[in-house]
Amino acid sequence: MVFHLFGVDDLFPNKVTIPLAQNDSLLFDFEDAYRQTFIGMRCGHHIDYEELPPLFDTYSPRDQARIKAVMERAKNEKTS
Repeated sequence: MVFHLFGVDDLFPNKVTIPLAQNDSLLFDFEDAYRQTFIGMRCGHHIDYEELPPLFDTYSPRDQARIKAVMERAKNEKTS
């Protein structure tokens, strides 16, 4: 099993190789999947930057601060 770990404010890998059975693998493109989902579902129109994410208290204090900073930045960009 392969894990790719990253923090709240870290960039996640655009592409990862997913191992499959019989020594086969698949190159998965997160950026393309994200773009298609975000644009296709018009997700940006439904985000409430005033509301903390579910289970916010389970994040480390460092990640909580980063989440709040990202939310504030996004909220300011949306209103400008």
